[in-house]
Amino acid sequence: MFTVLIAEDEPLIRKGIIYCTDWAKLDCAIPLEASNGEEAAEMIRQHRPDIVLLDVNMPLMDGLDALLQTKGLYYFVPIVVTGYADFDYAKRAMYSGVQRYLLKPVATAELEEAIRFAQQKVEKHRMMTHELARQTDVLQKLGELPEQQGKSQPVQQVMAYVEEHYPEKITIGRMGEQFHYSETLLIRRFKSETGINFSEYLTHFRLQKAIAMMRESDMSISQIAEACGFSEYRYFRVVFQKKIGCSPAQYSQEVRLMRNDGNECVE
Repeated sequence: MFTVLIAEDEPLIRKGIIYCTDWAKLDCAIPLEASNGEEAAEMIRQHRPDIVLLDVNMPLMDGLDALLQTKGLYYFVPIVVTGYADFDYAKRAMYSGVQRYLLKPVATAELEEAIRFAQQKVEKHRMMTHELARQTDVLQKLGELPEQQGKSQPVQQVMAYVEEHYPEKITIGRMGEQFHYSETLLIRRFKSETGINFSEYLTHFRLQKAIAMMRESDMSISQIAEACGFSEYRYFRVVFQKKIGCSPAQYSQEVRLMRNDGNECVE
């Protein structure tokens, strides 16, 4: 269900739009009403409608100034319904974030098409907001990695090595040889100072890199897994599912949808 605000100073026009439109068919509640720009701005703040139909020339404050006052409060789709075909008005409307500019008298079919367009924009933004919340949840599920600061030199060297060489095959024994520490010392020190064993740390680090690459690149999941040091895709899929709660394919699909929708949704 979508909420709509109609801001129009002429009562006959305002009521005509309300009574001549099948709001139930459009999956909209009966619209809220405002008779001037100041009232429109206040109702936007209080009721947060999804779609705002408004005239330009209204008492106290014009419709475009009302939009500028409320721009950035949250995401809504403004549609201008006006008798002014002047280019300067249209240019101001675009600057104010207006998505459709309709000239009076507006046909019901034209108005309904504009509302459906606005609903698509709102729905895409809702999906993007939901996905952003999910992205935050994913990072919370994964948790934060221990920091290097405050750790002993052997542990700091191990962490720095992982950061530089995570795409490669890494073993704590090989790092012990490189840094001239015994494998037993590194295993014990790493566990006592970080609270997790080295293999858990390495997997966690690689998963963080894989998630970042899924968000930012167009590489395939198998390519991302390999680039992050997971030599076997099956193992990557199992670990990802266990830590994140969905498969890499599901997560990647959601991220790509969000990126595509985000290109169209502008606050």
